[in-house]
Amino acid sequence: MKLEDAIEKENNSKKEINPQATLWRLYGDPKYKDETMVHKWCFSTQELVELTESIGLKDVIASEPEYHHPQVDMRIVGTK
Repeated sequence: MKLEDAIEKENNSKKEINPQATLWRLYGDPKYKDETMVHKWCFSTQELVELTESIGLKDVIASEPEYHHPQVDMRIVGTK
């Protein structure tokens, strides 16, 4: 089963969240066996907003992701 299918199935179910799927969301799916596909850091939305503001971006907001699942991804938008 593809990770996207597993996430969709999990999001549509009322049962307890699969701990393995949670780890994949935080750290990446190791099945790729590719170092570039592993998440090396884990930030909260607020941490990323504060970080981007600290390097000079203005009007920084957290908004809904355009390309991935809102439950597991985030999007930070700011003005240079």
